[in-house]
Amino acid sequence: MCTMETISQDHAKLDSDIIAEAIKSLVDLDPSIKVKSIIAEVQYRFNYTICYRKA
Repeated sequence: MCTMETISQDHAKLDSDIIAEAIKSLVDLDPSIKVKSIIAEVQYRFNYTICYRKA
C-alpha cells in the first residue's frame, strides 16, 4: 500500500500506480480536470514535478 509521504530524490517509486492513487479522488470529483492541475497536485503531494505524459 502506498503512503502519501515525500518520496526520495530519485523518485523511482513515483510510478503511474502511485500517481493514480494520489489523484483518483480529484478525477472522481471532476472528470474534466486539467492535466496542469494534476501536475500541480502531484508536485504538492510529492515535491516532484512529473511530465505531462505521466500526468
